[in-house]
Amino acid sequence: WAADAYTDAARYAHQAAIEVGTRMDPAHGTADARRDEMRNALLLCGRAWSAALRFTEAITAFAEVLAMTPREAAEGIWAQVQVEYANALVSAAEPVQGEEIKRLYGGATTTYRAALEVYTRKALPQEWAEVQHDLAYALSKQAEASEEPDRATLLADAVQRFRLALKVYTHEAN
Repeated sequence: WAADAYTDAARYAHQAAIEVGTRMDPAHGTADARRDEMRNALLLCGRAWSAALRFTEAITAFAEVLAMTPREAAEGIWAQVQVEYANALVSAAEPVQGEEIKRLYGGATTTYRAALEVYTRKALPQEWAEVQHDLAYALSKQAEASEEPDRATLLADAVQRFRLALKVYTHEAN
């Protein structure tokens, strides 16, 4: 029943995004306010689709949010959505094989790296370590689907990312 509830929530959020997008009356707020409402509705939609394990729909919703969220205008939100988008790509890759798995994990690693431009170790160490860990996982899964010499390069990068994350996790544990 939970998947059905999340699916319903995603549909309601998507409908809300459509309604916000069609309101052009200035009485409903500025264009920026409507854009923010639409972005929030689509973000909720993506999260609900992810919770319902419907990753293709989640990927689409997160991509739409990123398209309307310039990094310069909302850096924190942009980075957060990058991570959620990458997480959906990783989850979508789990049941597939062949070139599609490489494409999905490759997209996830690129997207995690983009988030790390904002989530720096100095500014946001916990978020940075979490994304390093997620990136390491995606790299290791991408390596499993790859041939040599790419496999060795991807695994070396994954090991390095796990080590970087452990430096923060170990430091915080002490």
